[in-house]
Amino acid sequence: MPLLKDADLDDVKFLTSNADSNNIFSFSYDYDGNTQADLSAGADKDCIVVVEGDGGAAQALTAFTITRSTIINVVCSPVAETNA
Repeated sequence: MPLLKDADLDDVKFLTSNADSNNIFSFSYDYDGNTQADLSAGADKDCIVVVEGDGGAAQALTAFTITRSTIINVVCSPVAETNA
């Protein structure tokens, strides 16, 4: 699965240190121009957020869909890592 590209064709990747004070990550997306993965421009795109475990949190996957909406809320809440 290819990485999602933003409006500047850069990979959409974040570190927790890049979040704002409300733990929100933002990126621009060219809804009407993105043809990534040979999908049509101007169409909704199914995506998956992958949160990597860090020793304190387990890996988590969250599916969402990019739509023409200006704001899309995605919540990905990894559980606490319990392997000692």
